[in-house]
Amino acid sequence: MSTSNSTAGTRQHNMTCVRYNAPDTPKGYIIVDEYPLNGQVLMIDKEDDFILWSSLWKALGSCEVNITRILELRPDLSRAIRIIKLGNNKIHGTWMPFEMVETLAMKIAWPIREHLIPFFG
Repeated sequence: MSTSNSTAGTRQHNMTCVRYNAPDTPKGYIIVDEYPLNGQVLMIDKEDDFILWSSLWKALGSCEVNITRILELRPDLSRAIRIIKLGNNKIHGTWMPFEMVETLAMKIAWPIREHLIPFFG
C-alpha cells in the first residue's frame, strides 16, 4: 500500500490516492481515491471508476451488503460487479461501476447525499 499526497474532494472531504495490493484483480493491485465516512472508507477505483459498494452501504448504517438481494432486484448487475476477497481488508467487498452506484445511491443514499459530492458531484 502506498499513499500519494494528492487530494481532491470538497473542504469537508479530502480524498487521498492510495495503491492497494489486490491479488484477485487482473493487475494484482488497484489505485483508489478514498475518504472516510461514518466509520467506513469510501473508495473509487481511479482506472475504471468502480466504487466499493460495500463501504457505501455500511456508511448508510446497514450492517451487511446483501449482494444476493441486490442481484435479485437487478439481475443485469451480475455481469458488471467485481468482488474482491484478497489483499488489504479495506478493499474487500463488492465493487460496482460508477453509473450503477450512482443510480442506486440516488434511490437510497439521501441521508448522506452531501457526503457523496466527491464521487457524484
